[in-house]
Amino acid sequence: MPNYLPVAAKTAGKTVALPGTTLYFAPCGDMEDVTAEASSQLIARDSYTLKNLYVRVTANSLDGATTIRSKVNSVNGNQSVSIGAGATGVFEDAVNTDNLVNGDLFCTEVVYGGTGGSITHTIFSYILSTASNTTPILATTCCYGSVNGTQYAPIIGSLAALTSTETRSQYRFRVAATLSNLRTYVSFNTVAVTSTVRTRKNTANGAQSVSIPGTATGAFEDALNTDIIASGDNVNFQAIQGGAGTLALTLIQLKSNSAGEQIGAASVSLASLGDGLTRYVAIGGISQSFTATEANVQVSARTPFTAKNMYVLIGSNSINGATTFRMRKNGGNGNMSVSVPAATTGQFEDTVNTDGFVAANLLNWQIITGGTSGTMVINCIGFELEQPTAPPPGAAIGGSMAAKMIAGKLI
Repeated sequence: MPNYLPVAAKTAGKTVALPGTTLYFAPCGDMEDVTAEASSQLIARDSYTLKNLYVRVTANSLDGATTIRSKVNSVNGNQSVSIGAGATGVFEDAVNTDNLVNGDLFCTEVVYGGTGGSITHTIFSYILSTASNTTPILATTCCYGSVNGTQYAPIIGSLAALTSTETRSQYRFRVAATLSNLRTYVSFNTVAVTSTVRTRKNTANGAQSVSIPGTATGAFEDALNTDIIASGDNVNFQAIQGGAGTLALTLIQLKSNSAGEQIGAASVSLASLGDGLTRYVAIGGISQSFTATEANVQVSARTPFTAKNMYVLIGSNSINGATTFRMRKNGGNGNMSVSVPAATTGQFEDTVNTDGFVAANLLNWQIITGGTSGTMVINCIGFELEQPTAPPPGAAIGGSMAAKMIAGKLI
């Protein structure tokens, strides 16, 4: 059963001081709240099991309990966690699940309790399983991404900003994929003429696009066309504002048919990181949100997988020393890493090393900037999630206890 890892994250923490209110969050991407549930909903274009709701809370002064739950088609899902007044730490529903079928809409709802105080959370995550198909969902999300002319966005991470520099938005695939069901949600639109959102491959128009009529809002989807992606292809989104006015998007998503899932933190904004620092970043959300406290951004794997093909995209760099990016596993260095030379930009990869994870492992990114001066803009840190290899049917059972374990269960 293929298992995927949607993560909504805000490394520096999303602080909400609105006790007694209800807000909604997309299941993956940038952890930004919306008040209109439809703006946060992803669509399932296959049958899935949504499970293992996982929440990390780093600060909490609310004087009442908060409930975080799954929502399916605007109805309370089966998964939920309750966070007591003042409680912090990790909360997980490892028991309940939600069954999704083609066309179902799903998101995360947070009902903030009490009458005073605030709460800070850094991670919302699920496991998304399919019975046999390899169909992860790729999405970039935010609360309000305003388009200005012709601009570009990443396929994962944050949609809070768009850019006119396409190379800042690209993700390089290292696994074949068929991308379909391009879908976007328009939350605000005063543009009187038609606007367009499309896929891009290697700086050329992809096969998928949606047209957004003048002043129209809501969800728009291309249910007909597909993009065939090969290893080495660069993929991103393009949004074209049709004319004067404001066009605001809250998400763009794709269905992927692939042996791997692209996971990462991404953003095309220009927030920078300075020299001589050690910082940590969640594996989802925005790539320009940092913390010196690693525990704040660790997320549990909750399922076995192999992380491979680490990818780093640097938009600008004036740091006068080398910078190291690493996968971290249980607070220690993983095997995957890339080194970015002084004052160098572009795409960097580790296509050699891999990191294996089991359900209890914690993972996140580490960044160590070198030098004594300068700044760096990080547009993406990502990896490919590969399913664990199962033994062939009819394989002999024997050997040690470890040899009899698949996905954490005795066979």
